[in-house]
Amino acid sequence: MILINQHTDWLNSAAEAFPSANSLVSKQYSINYQQLNERVNSYADSISYYNLKSGSIVALNLQDPADSIAVCSACWRLGVIPSPLNYKLSVKEKLRQIDILDASLIINDGDEIVFKQIHAVSLQGLSALKSQSKYYCTPKTNDIAVIIFTSGSTGTPKGVRLTFGNLFSSAAKSDKFTNYMPDDISLASIPFYHIGGFMIFIRSLLTGGSVAIPNSFSTDDIISALNDFDPSIISFVPTVLKRILERGISPNKRLRCLYLGGSGSDKRLIENALRKNYPLVKVYGSTETCSMVTALHTDICKNFPLSSGKVLGESSIVIVDKENKPVPINSRGEILVKSPSLFKDYVNNHIETGKKLRDGFYYTGDLGYINTDGLLFIEKRIDDVFISGGENISIYEIETAIKSLKDIKNAAVITVDSDEWVQSAAAFIQLEAGANLNEREIVRQLKEIIAGYKIPKHFYFVDELPEGDSGKMDLAGLKRIMDKDVP
Repeated sequence: MILINQHTDWLNSAAEAFPSANSLVSKQYSINYQQLNERVNSYADSISYYNLKSGSIVALNLQDPADSIAVCSACWRLGVIPSPLNYKLSVKEKLRQIDILDASLIINDGDEIVFKQIHAVSLQGLSALKSQSKYYCTPKTNDIAVIIFTSGSTGTPKGVRLTFGNLFSSAAKSDKFTNYMPDDISLASIPFYHIGGFMIFIRSLLTGGSVAIPNSFSTDDIISALNDFDPSIISFVPTVLKRILERGISPNKRLRCLYLGGSGSDKRLIENALRKNYPLVKVYGSTETCSMVTALHTDICKNFPLSSGKVLGESSIVIVDKENKPVPINSRGEILVKSPSLFKDYVNNHIETGKKLRDGFYYTGDLGYINTDGLLFIEKRIDDVFISGGENISIYEIETAIKSLKDIKNAAVITVDSDEWVQSAAAFIQLEAGANLNEREIVRQLKEIIAGYKIPKHFYFVDELPEGDSGKMDLAGLKRIMDKDVP
């Protein structure tokens, strides 16, 4: 249940209500709410050294979720907006996001990145700074709480601005479904820079629970955390759940809810999890909806494994056709979401905001339908974004990166099913005449441009890429090339 008043400083209220209760636990430390509150005050004093104006943006290039949580909360005390970056991105990609943010300060794990003329400080360096200012503010419902990046169909990063009201609404509607308790331990199994990981802490904070932080997000460390902390609430993407099941891991004793988000959770994966008696709850949502807006109860999941469940709380979903008209039950169309948890806008991107937010609805770009029982089914995306291992990846971005390399005449990228990643990218390369570029060298060069997880898992070298009469890439032709390459 929600124990914290929406219109207060949430962490300060939690520290007063249950000071000795654990907030964050790991193999290395255990931090109660009072200790976390004190750490946040210390960080707030240090950040105030920079005299940032209210509404200024602070980019967080931090790997440890505990550090991100503390610095993020410190920003809230000062009326500035934190934006946790994906630390796995290349330096070039991070710089691009920082430019979009127009950030006033960057806080790093180290000083390895040069951020043009913007103030950049390490956590260690930040701790050495102190200010005489003791001014703290209490955030308002409509104030921007955080900016979290997502990927669009063009591969252009979009910073999603979420308000404190969005965060509270999201936590409240999932609480009505799950009924969180102060003795719940939630496993931080998703990175903090993803909305799914960010909301793990927010839900625990508002309900007095604790968050268990694994050493890393590797399968071995996730399994170790399951054994060490016996969490009651877990959030997985399909790839992680698949690996857990392949290891023969049974549900831990206290587990009462396993949220399964992301795409690509096929019927066999769901059935295998249910067979092992995992309390599976399939959810659907995005950064723009501030995490889950639908959920499917374990009992219903047994009969409808491919459904994403029913709408949560005060949210509503409408399915529309290409003319933007609502379609009948069981008819396919684009999924539109209306909810108090819907994002404010995309930072410094009014055009994309106008496309996605219309008449109070968020146009998700997902295709699906609602059946006679009111259950939502997701079929695919309208654009070219796919999810691999829990990460949103754009085909356009990969193609652009490959085509930018010397000796590449043309390139095409498609998605293929993957037992390991649910989906992965396959690249088709047409070299310039006389070029002698191999897969290893292409991968090496791509790692300097895009994150490693975006690099295709398969490469095919062709004399000419197949195109249709309209000049568009012949997807069927590309798949035939793949089929011929299979021994």
